[in-house]
Amino acid sequence: MRRLLPYAIALILGAAAAVGVGCGDRSKLVPPSQASNLKAQLAQIKSDVDAGRCTGLTDKLRRLHSDAASLGPPVDHSLRSRINDGVRALEQTAPRDCASAAAATQTDTTPAQTVPTDTTPTETVPTDTTPTDTTPTDTTTVPPATTTEPTVPTDTTPAPSTTPDPNAPAAANGGTPGDGQVP
Repeated sequence: MRRLLPYAIALILGAAAAVGVGCGDRSKLVPPSQASNLKAQLAQIKSDVDAGRCTGLTDKLRRLHSDAASLGPPVDHSLRSRINDGVRALEQTAPRDCASAAAATQTDTTPAQTVPTDTTPTETVPTDTTPTDTTPTDTTTVPPATTTEPTVPTDTTPAPSTTPDPNAPAAANGGTPGDGQVP
């Protein structure tokens, strides 16, 4: 596209000069209707080349060449030469530039391919469970059996006193040896 740009600018400037208001004799400039036609064709070619749309480009370049060459002697000779030189240069560079733009467009717009991955399904195997019968346990607490022995009645009769009664007669056989004498 960079090689195409100078030629396109030259052609546009030449066509613009042909229709622009200028000093001097206007009879040697490109007639306005032909200048508009050349500019429209050039704009379409430039758009197609930039977008990489190369189909029909050769036909469009031939038509532009034919229209530029049909500018007759009423148009200034040097102006005709410049326009025709620009068209010939465009015919040389436009197909290459268009192919480059098309390749760049394909590279930029090619979607990334996704490669599917193989997945192994996971098989879930149910486990067999056997229900168990549970017997509830008896939680009643029974106190142990106790046996009570009968109570033996106690004698409530007071026991005889072992303390001698001072008023009691002394026994003949008991007493202190020596008959009350103190040694």
